[in-house]
Amino acid sequence: MNNVGKLKEYKVVGNEIKLSYEKGQSSIFVVAPDIIRFFTPLFKVNDLSKAVEDKVAYKTCEFKVEAIEEGIEISTTHLKVKVFEDFKVNIYNAEGQLICSDYTGEEKGFIRRTVDYKLAEAEGHEVGAAQNIKYVLRNKCYLIHISME
Repeated sequence: MNNVGKLKEYKVVGNEIKLSYEKGQSSIFVVAPDIIRFFTPLFKVNDLSKAVEDKVAYKTCEFKVEAIEEGIEISTTHLKVKVFEDFKVNIYNAEGQLICSDYTGEEKGFIRRTVDYKLAEAEGHEVGAAQNIKYVLRNKCYLIHISME
């Protein structure tokens, strides 16, 4: 999660929208009308995209950026992107349907599973009894008897 705070200002430089937040910087690149690249520097100030291999892919295309309540909106012929505080992003298609959205609810910690078999029990598996398990490895079938005692 990016905890960069509220958006202070933005600047459009070519196909890049540079965002300045209270606690950091982010960039959005309009690669093509249907390709948007999001970048927040963690270790490197500039980072090359592994997804877009060819610089030719970065075509000059028309897009519009405008301030909206609590953020900015970037529009191309194919996409509409709304960017809010903490670099939260909602992406819509040309018809205005939401196609991707950052989670904005309360964070819940990851439930780390141990060898207590509670997840298996919650899923309805019989735990603690002896079981026969069948699996195939390299075209050979194996039958294993497991005793939980």
